[in-house]
Amino acid sequence: MALRIDQLPPQLPGALVKAIVSGWRYPQDMLQRVLGRIVAEGQIGHTRAALIKAVLIRNYKRKVKTMLDKNENNVGYLLGRWLAVAERAQQAAVDPNNSLAARNMSALGTSPLATFNRLSVGTHAHLDKLRKGSGRGMAIMLVKLLGEIFAAIGSPPRVMSLESKALLTIGYYTQKQDFYKKNERQVEDDDN
Repeated sequence: MALRIDQLPPQLPGALVKAIVSGWRYPQDMLQRVLGRIVAEGQIGHTRAALIKAVLIRNYKRKVKTMLDKNENNVGYLLGRWLAVAERAQQAAVDPNNSLAARNMSALGTSPLATFNRLSVGTHAHLDKLRKGSGRGMAIMLVKLLGEIFAAIGSPPRVMSLESKALLTIGYYTQKQDFYKKNERQVEDDDN
């Protein structure tokens, strides 16, 4: 369900327009509300990702790429990528329609260390199931990717800043988009 303009606090639309016109910082409340809607609805989508990127660029002076950035070392971004890969393992092993992120994005942003440890156990089980079944090649690819991301993460923090929570969302979103692009290329190669 989309958030309607009449559901916003009265000062937010005016502050947003003022920020756009003047080049000032975007209202911090906007970022918190976008992240809240993502958690509530379990969907990021292009528009929300663009709003988050806009706030990160203007308010935090971050260079946020449109596509997956394998050189980004912010722990929030890396945890988002890790969540997307863990979700991919779960969907391949158990249920393609089940979203690990929809249920765990908020928890990962609030208490990353505890949530990461809990999700790691399930991810290992999903990867084992893939290895034993017909998804051996996918399991190898996902284990390699998880290993690369985990090596860059090191140890997840106990808490994250709002900036890192926003980057978690962007990391998840760009990693998922990268998976879709790989699938599109594979389909095109199969057609030729």
